[in-house]
Amino acid sequence: MMRPGDGTDRILGFADGAETDDRINLSAYHLGGLDEVLFQADGRDVVLRLGSDSLWLAGYLHGHALGDLSADDFIF
Repeated sequence: MMRPGDGTDRILGFADGAETDDRINLSAYHLGGLDEVLFQADGRDVVLRLGSDSLWLAGYLHGHALGDLSADDFIF
């Protein structure tokens, strides 16, 4: 679970999709949904910008596209 003030964190081996158990818990940020999360591609990584915090999905773009992430992959 990411919380405001956590700074930078990195996730390795994230599996997306509703059929997986992997979820990124962003509930501490009180976001209304996926449209409030800023995603950026950085090489093979995806970076989620959460105010002054960031979460890196390391290597996610190796075999995935940025658009593969959906609301099913997050807990708001």
